Amino acid sequence: MKCTHFFFLFFLLPTLVFSYFQEKDADKIEGKIQNLWKSHEELLGQFGIYSLEEQLQHLDLLHKSIECCQKAVSYYDKILKEISYKPKKTRQAPPWPEVKKRCEQIRAVINVEVDRLQNLVQTVEREGGVFIQVKALYEQAQQKASLAVVKVESFPRADLDNLEKMVPALLEIANLYEEAASYSRQALHLLSASSDEQSKNVLVETIGAYEHQANYHRKQADELQQPVQP
Repeated sequence: MKCTHFFFLFFLLPTLVFSYFQEKDADKIEGKIQNLWKSHEELLGQFGIYSLEEQLQHLDLLHKSIECCQKAVSYYDKILKEISYKPKKTRQAPPWPEVKKRCEQIRAVINVEVDRLQNLVQTVEREGGVFIQVKALYEQAQQKASLAVVKVESFPRADLDNLEKMVPALLEIANLYEEAASYSRQALHLLSASSDEQSKNVLVETIGAYEHQANYHRKQADELQQPVQP
């Protein structure tokens, strides 16, 4: 919800919205409401600069933003309560029906924003938790793949005298790539309900690469174990 939307409604309110207060108090209330909304917007701006993982660590910004909105709502609740205390004849006479309508409109707008922020908190908590798990699995997969690369670089010299060393080495490399693919598949499964298509595509490509390497090295091991044709 845009700040301009709120202030458009706010400034539609007649000055008489606050007429049951002394003039000094009315100015204070108007200023407080505007400052609360400004703080809300600033807190949202701060929160928006963070990545999903960082947002999980800065949910206090959203909670403070919600508090600002709820405080603003409390002022409109107070105004509406004061209106309800007026005699029925007074409440039904101008400008109070319009004042009541405008206050209820603005309060509804702010309450919608509160609901949106509370849903955002839940979404960040849920998706942030998933992100942390996915990141951990992805890093485990990379560790296995990196270890496989080290094993490839230290591979035994390829000749008939080294067959007994080459086959186990190839199988170990294949197993490491298979483990890397397994961790990546777990990460992809966790993202199944996510809208992060870019991360899903990266994982799909990564799984394909790991599986290719695993199959290649296992095939090499199988071929070396075939009887030598005379």
